[in-house]
Amino acid sequence: MAEFEFGGMTFKGGKMFVVLTALSTLGGTAWGAFEFYNDYRNMKETIESYVAPDMSGIEQTLAVQQEEMSSLRTLVDALDVKVDSTEDSLSEDMDKVEDLARKVDDKTAETQREVRDDVYAMEQKLNERVRTLDGDLRTLRKDLEEKIQIILDNPLNDQ
Repeated sequence: MAEFEFGGMTFKGGKMFVVLTALSTLGGTAWGAFEFYNDYRNMKETIESYVAPDMSGIEQTLAVQQEEMSSLRTLVDALDVKVDSTEDSLSEDMDKVEDLARKVDDKTAETQREVRDDVYAMEQKLNERVRTLDGDLRTLRKDLEEKIQIILDNPLNDQ
């Protein structure tokens, strides 16, 4: 088995594995600490060299936009009054249109009822006439059959 001697101590098998693991962990920690410190130094340099940008152009643009917004608000307020009066007028017109539509619907329904009643009355009259004609046909048929029977029963008809 492998054996390692260091500083008067002998390391064999499992002990050697533990020592190697501890040494690699220690090396990884040292490397991580160095990288962290390096990033810290770079960030510190960047922060110290930072200069705030000139915002005067943006502030002037904002002032101009604020003035334009103020004038637009004035225009919108003026238009709002016009829109309100137009909206009231449209609302009145819509009410008139709705009333007219209701009247038309009512008149249409009334006309439909009248037409339906007229058609029903005509149907009743037609049915009555058909029944009368049917009765007349039966009577005529019966008379005709009786006459034919009389003619057939006549002894002079045997020739």
